Amino acid sequence: MIEGLVAGILHKEDSQMEVFRSGEYMLFGLHSFFSRKFCAYAQVLALDDAKLSYIAYEDDKVRPDEFLDDFLPVIIDGLFE
Repeated sequence: MIEGLVAGILHKEDSQMEVFRSGEYMLFGLHSFFSRKFCAYAQVLALDDAKLSYIAYEDDKVRPDEFLDDFLPVIIDGLFE
């Protein structure tokens, strides 16, 4: 997240539950990213105007060395939060 606020909503049968919130300088979508199917378990809703940064699947395949150098430390840090 560069700016704004998003929430992850999990839908189950006739109910829904908020499972995360991500604000400025926070990561979300790590589980989806590492699934390699890029499937999300939650619906992500913008609660405010939001500006996002993302890693395109094609970038991960085309420039793996740059990806590892630039983004992997950030992703690992996010996993430990």
